[in-house]
Amino acid sequence: MQHQNHMMTTVCLSGVLLAASVMPAQAAIIVGGSSLLTETYLSQLENQLGEGPIALTNIFTKSPGATSVDFHNAVDNKGRTFVVMQAAEDNGNIAVIGGYNPESWNSVAHTNPTQQSSFLFNLSNSQFFLQFGAYITLNQSSYGPSFGSGYDIFVDSSLNTGYSYLATYTNTSSGNSIIDGSHYNGVNVTYGAMEVFTISQVPVPGAAWLFGSAILGLLGLKRRG
Repeated sequence: MQHQNHMMTTVCLSGVLLAASVMPAQAAIIVGGSSLLTETYLSQLENQLGEGPIALTNIFTKSPGATSVDFHNAVDNKGRTFVVMQAAEDNGNIAVIGGYNPESWNSVAHTNPTQQSSFLFNLSNSQFFLQFGAYITLNQSSYGPSFGSGYDIFVDSSLNTGYSYLATYTNTSSGNSIIDGSHYNGVNVTYGAMEVFTISQVPVPGAAWLFGSAILGLLGLKRRG
C-alpha cells in the first residue's frame, strides 16, 4: 500500500509539474494602449518598481491643444502613476523619459514631500534616477507633470515645452539634463507624445493557485503514506 501511494504521488506530481511548465509567464500589461511603451520599456519599468507583474492603465494621452488643466483633470487624485513622455533637446537629442510618482497628483500649488521611493527614467538609455532630494513633484494647475526641485523635469502649461535640471534625483553633479546629460542652458526641451498610467498588480492566475494547492495536497498524501 505504501508503495502504491508513493507511485501515485510521483505520477501526480509529474503531471502537476508538466502543467506548471506550460503555464504562460506573467508579464506587465497595458490597458488603454500606448504609443510610447514598447515591451522592452515596459519590462524596464516593471523591474525597477520591483513588485512583480503590473498592469498599467492609460488615464491620459496628450492630444493636440491639450494643456496642463486637461492633464490635471485626468490624473489628479488617481493614486500613483507613471508619466511617460517623448522629449527632445534643442541639440536634436531625443529620448523617452518620465517619472514614477508614488502619490496622487493634485493642483494645489505645492510639492509632495520626500518618500525616497520615487524615481525618474530615461528608457531610451535604460537609465533610472533615484530620489535623493526633498521633493517628488511640483503640483500646480498651470504646470504639466513636473518632478523635483530643479526642476528635474519641468513641463509648462502648454505641455509642449520645458527643461530638465537634475537636482533632486541625483547624488552627483546637478544641473544636467535627463535626456542626454548636457548641462542646463534654458527652456530648451520640446515634448511630443505624453501618457500617464495608473499602476496595479496583476492578479495571480487561477492556474497558479491550482498548482500551489496541488503541491500541498500531494505533500499531505505523501505524509499519510
